[in-house]
Amino acid sequence: MDSSELKDWFLQQTDEARVAYLQRIMHAITIDFRHASTEIPEQSLVSMASGLNELIHALTSYCAAVLQHKAHLPNDRLFDGMIADLDSQRLRPFVPWTLGEIERLATHSAAS
Repeated sequence: MDSSELKDWFLQQTDEARVAYLQRIMHAITIDFRHASTEIPEQSLVSMASGLNELIHALTSYCAAVLQHKAHLPNDRLFDGMIADLDSQRLRPFVPWTLGEIERLATHSAAS
């Protein structure tokens, strides 16, 4: 799936399915961070951790708002922002598992 297909898939999901998907993506981020924290120099780690923290903040805020039926970022803006953050020079080298999970989870879900 390319990014536009992934986005289309994400937008077609129910609120609950989008939240579950994002929770699994956040889990993947923790796996990538755990690995990166043992492999990269401290100065790079601080920048990466800051970027991942901001992304997790956006994702958890969105998920909480969706589950509480409160105002939140539009679904397409949230997805575009997540992909842009993960694909940024700052994060992309450190999130290979997460980038793979974004597609794997969507593809697996679409097939079932």
